[in-house]
Amino acid sequence: MEMTTIVKGFNLAKTNLAKVDVLELVKRNPREQALADVLAFATSYEIGPNKKDMSKSSLKFSGQFEIQNRINGETIVASTAYFPGPAEPFIKGLLDGAEGGGVRLAFQITVMADKSPDSITGYKYGMKLLTNKNDANDPFKELRGQFPPLAIEGAKKAK
Repeated sequence: MEMTTIVKGFNLAKTNLAKVDVLELVKRNPREQALADVLAFATSYEIGPNKKDMSKSSLKFSGQFEIQNRINGETIVASTAYFPGPAEPFIKGLLDGAEGGGVRLAFQITVMADKSPDSITGYKYGMKLLTNKNDANDPFKELRGQFPPLAIEGAKKAK
């Protein structure tokens, strides 16, 4: 049997991945690596101030979220969540386009070294979406396969 921690709101700090730990991870491996697996049923969002930078805003998503820390295996369940990097605008876009009821998705929060001169942290967050191209809710289902074949030898063909 597995223990799951129930929290009111999720953010990366609640997965015991403090800033120093993330920086240490990217120092050891600068390539993109998974930090957390997320199962999300997002029903709405609220825009509020970013507590770390008051000149920015953050999105607090409501719904049902299950997050597993890929570093230590810890599982967290929450009714609200804050997501870093591209996950925030991606989920917002899905909710804005949804016709009520919310959106379901599975994705990984990733991190990699950020060597750009304006990087404050030395790393940046990413997102890898688990997709099912045969899903009836896929907004691109009818468009897939319309592009010419890839020029890369041995590349998979779109279905």
